[in-house]
Amino acid sequence: KHRLVARFIPSSDPSYHLKVYSGSTSDQLIQIRRTGSANARIAATVKRTSVDTATIKTHVVKKSGGDASGYVNVYLDGVFVKKLHLDSDGYATGDLTNVADRELAVTVAYLGSGRTKPVSIGKFLYAY
Repeated sequence: KHRLVARFIPSSDPSYHLKVYSGSTSDQLIQIRRTGSANARIAATVKRTSVDTATIKTHVVKKSGGDASGYVNVYLDGVFVKKLHLDSDGYATGDLTNVADRELAVTVAYLGSGRTKPVSIGKFLYAY
């Protein structure tokens, strides 16, 4: 049994597929196929605070009800930008700087700890 999480959002704008974005790209894999079922849930919000900064907030909780411990990695368009430590209540907050002023795919990936398996969530950060 394998678990694969992905999200496809089609655009009603036919020119969407022709857009070219400037900026760095990465060939890093951020979606990983894992066996079994996730035993944690992750929530995240990301909001711009200026043209080139943003704030990210995340919460990871075990499905058993306890708060998760450990770290989350933050990726912008697949490029690692920050590691955040979860507090004792399973929350982490961080500021992102030098953020491009365009739509970005944000991935927050919980790294797992002990018997709690890794889990991730994707969000979009829109232009200022």
